[in-house]
Amino acid sequence: MTAEHAAPAAPRVLVADDDRAVRALVEFHFRDAPWAAAFVADGSAAVDAFGREPWSLVLLDLDMPGLPGAEAARAMRRIEAEQRRVPAPILALSAGGPDGPAAPGPEFSGAVPKPFSRQGLLHAVAAALGHAPAPARGTDPALSHLLPRLYDSAAELAADAAAGLDSGDLDAVARAAHKIRGAAACFGLRPLAEAAARLEAQAQGADHAAASATLGALVELLEASRP
Repeated sequence: MTAEHAAPAAPRVLVADDDRAVRALVEFHFRDAPWAAAFVADGSAAVDAFGREPWSLVLLDLDMPGLPGAEAARAMRRIEAEQRRVPAPILALSAGGPDGPAAPGPEFSGAVPKPFSRQGLLHAVAAALGHAPAPARGTDPALSHLLPRLYDSAAELAADAAAGLDSGDLDAVARAAHKIRGAAACFGLRPLAEAAARLEAQAQGADHAAASATLGALVELLEASRP
């Protein structure tokens, strides 16, 4: 094939989320999308990858340890300015608070709220890339093969919440519950998402006793429902 007849390169999407279950879910939803995707687990890794080469779009979790999504997005915009790149769309990915996802800053081109459906995620990415929205395909295939990752991740986060309770760090409890809530909702695990939402609210309200009881119930729910 000659250069003038070569097929255009597929868009490249960089996805950053510290929850491995969410990364696995996004990868599953992207399985037949007309773009290539790469995945990283934190904001620093996202900025490093962004600095090495251009990307067509970035999907960036707002709530990540170390370098939060908003700071990572600002660093990416600085890189674009320094390297004189055409700005790439950056979409915020967040479960947000009780009233919905946090409003992204000016560095962001839009937001994909958690929980997201396959269709909602693909539509948002396609629209940001300037593509026609992906056609509806009906009910998603079963996600049962990804559930072990969700439960492993939730168990680790529950352990983080327990450590936060032991040390009196209720902010850490709220962060862990927030992540469990977002991932569980994306997988359609409503009881787990609701328990995590209660834990997040109790931790934010500094109700240590209620948070301890709710965390115990959440751990029992994880153990009882694990496939």
